[in-house]
Parts: sequence; structure tokens; C-alpha cells
Amino acid sequence: MDDNALTPEQQARMESIADDFARQVGRVGVDMQAAREWLHDDEPPVRPHATWIGDELFMTAYGFDVPALADALRELPDGAGTDAFVAAYNARHDSQKPTVDVLPQGPSCDAVESFLIDATMQPDAALDEVLAANAAAGLPTIDVTPLQGKLLSILVTAVSARRVLEIGTLGGYSTIWMARALAAGGTIVTLEANPKHAAVARANFERAGVADRVDLRLGPALETLPRLAAENPRPFDFVFIDADKASNAQYLEWGIKLARPGAMIIVDNVVREGSVIDAQSTDASDLGVRRLFERIREDRRITATALQTVGAKGWDGFAICVVNGERR
Repeated sequence: MDDNALTPEQQARMESIADDFARQVGRVGVDMQAAREWLHDDEPPVRPHATWIGDELFMTAYGFDVPALADALRELPDGAGTDAFVAAYNARHDSQKPTVDVLPQGPSCDAVESFLIDATMQPDAALDEVLAANAAAGLPTIDVTPLQGKLLSILVTAVSARRVLEIGTLGGYSTIWMARALAAGGTIVTLEANPKHAAVARANFERAGVADRVDLRLGPALETLPRLAAENPRPFDFVFIDADKASNAQYLEWGIKLARPGAMIIVDNVVREGSVIDAQSTDASDLGVRRLFERIREDRRITATALQTVGAKGWDGFAICVVNGERR
């Protein structure tokens, strides 16, 4: 066993400190996952600039002094909190690395998200049951958040969509949000590669009362999309891409081909805790998102922008595209 390895008790304590630390420095943008990686790993992470603080101008060129972090944590007395941890780190850190300045306690992103949910949404037992069913089936917890789900619903309503294409179903949570917003007689075609996920989603569609509006196609999307195109379907009004990120550029191409002029295309998870700008990354998902933006930059068939988000699912974002051409 590594002599420097932390005990389970130390790891639990470390995570609590990381959470508290992240809340305190939230005003400059905290990468929670990176914070935990830095604290949990004895070796620096693969991306040394994936630091706790996501301010590119200040931190991109630097990484925290990992040995000093570990030493500061291990030497903390029982009951010591974040302030003591930060002071201990700053006293030990390599002079070539940045110190940590803790800001006054402010509201957390999670607290703000809860406030926004309470302010803009009504309780929805059916959607709660869907998330519970997904969890019970062991599906990964990568659904859109409730606020993001409602945003999809609003966008589908805004374009009066009767035809929606979703690439990446998972357990159907986002599908249900969009299916509920379809114009009268509308249909959502959703593509899922994983049979287990598809089975859970089908049950969820029945549970939520939208099964009659959903056409779930099972199989890898890059195999399903050509078959869908061969059916010469009515063009789609709205496309939501939330599948494997490595294929994002290809999914966007199919979305453009299958959509009408004026249709909206949303691509989720395009910031990835800031790793989208890591030119040294060899991660397939990072590379896929970068290819997506290369395509967006060059493709004159669409007009696009992208937004960063921070909330219950961390630091991420989405791209918004509109297919150019004469609108109906």
C-alpha cells in the first residue's frame, strides 16, 4: 500500500473540506470535480491546469502544489475546517505556485439552483418517479437537470415543434420534457444505443403518459441515422444532441441534414469543466467537442452560439444552432 495513501476517514473529511472550500470561492468559478481530483490523487491529474479555480486568466498556466495540499490535509488537527486548511496549504506551497485566497462565504450554486427550481417550477410526481426509476435501474446520473429540462420544453414550444429528434435517450427524462411540449399531433424520435437504457426509457414513457408521442429507435445512432434518412421523413423542427461526445460533429451534420430551415439544434455538454480548451487533451470526448466547434465555426448552413452553465451538474454548457435558409 502507498505510504502516502489516505484512509477512508481522511478521504471523507477531505471531500467535506473540498465542498466547503468550493462554496467559499464560488464567486470566481469552481471546478468541483477537479477539486476532488486534486485532493484525492497522490499524483497530479492528467490535465495539470484543471484547477480548483476556473478563471482562465489567472490559473490556466498554473497548477496547485499537490504535495503541499496532501501535507496540509494530513497535518490538520481534528475539527479544523477550510480556513485552517487554506492557511496550512499557503504556508507550505511551492513559491512558484499560486496561493489560495478564500473569499467571504457566499451563496452556493446548489442553493441558487434550488431557489430557481422553486421559483419557476411546480412539483412533478411523474418526473420524480422517472428519475427514481433511472436510479433504481443503475443508470448513470447524467440526465439534464430540471431547469435544463424545462428550458428544452420552452424551446420546443417556442419553435412550435411537431417533429423533434433526440440523439441519446438514456432513461427518457429529457425526452419526456420535450414530448410534453410538442405541438398537437407531434412526435419525438429518440435514438438510444444501450438496450437496458432503452427498456427503462420505454417504461418511463408509459409512466409519464407520453408513449404515444415517442418513437424510440434502438441501436448506435450513426447506424440509425442513415436508416432514418432513408425513410425520407418530414424534416425535424428541433434536434437535441446528448450522446457520446466523440461523435458530436457527425451528429450535428445529421441534425442539419434532417432539419428544416429555421430549425433549432441544441448540443449539450460542450464545456466539460473547461477541458474543451485543453489543446493537450487526448480524451475522446474533449476531442469530439473540439471537432464540433471546428464544424460550427466553418459551417455556413447554421448560425450558432454557445453558453456556459454552472449548477447542480457542475460547470458545463451547451451550443445553440439555427439552420439557415428560408423559414416556413
